[in-house]
Amino acid sequence: MKKLVSMLLAVTLCVTVLIGCSSDDNKYEKGILSENSFESKFLDLRFTLPEGYIMATEADIKEMIAADNENVAQGKIDYALLSTVYEMMASHVTNNPNVIVMSEKLTFSNMTIEQYFEASAKQLTEMGVTSVSAIQDTTLAGNTFQKMTAVIEAYGMSMYQDYVLRKQGNRVIGFVFTYTSDTKSEVEALADAFTKY
Repeated sequence: MKKLVSMLLAVTLCVTVLIGCSSDDNKYEKGILSENSFESKFLDLRFTLPEGYIMATEADIKEMIAADNENVAQGKIDYALLSTVYEMMASHVTNNPNVIVMSEKLTFSNMTIEQYFEASAKQLTEMGVTSVSAIQDTTLAGNTFQKMTAVIEAYGMSMYQDYVLRKQGNRVIGFVFTYTSDTKSEVEALADAFTKY
């Protein structure tokens, strides 16, 4: 199970290749993370950790970002300049279900969310994801998003990842929920832990 979760995390991280720089950087502000909550005015949401879940600490998230960015590894962090920022991560103590919230700068500001999904679906398929659903509209924390579900078959089981995304300025705001068919109702409750700011 841990290998599968690690593989899914790697897939999630690899999907974020549509990154770049643009002029909207000064408007972005990373959210505030605590031991059992997260809030972001920029993302227009709050999150309260449900019972039975744990959250990545700020140090955990900085370590992940540092692995992809030399300046961060040296302790220099200007989140507005980073291409991808992991805002928060929460997981059931069993690792399933879990959620990653991220903000990613687009290479081109005129890229549509549909084009972003199309590129992501192509990349996921090339990485061995079994199937990718059609895009559908959804609501999360009182905001409108679009959602695509990817299915990966490995180690005799099916894992699902819901990519819940919206474009905001020159960024894609993304939630990636990972779960199995046995934890689908739990992931819905996890999504309900996000509220409007």
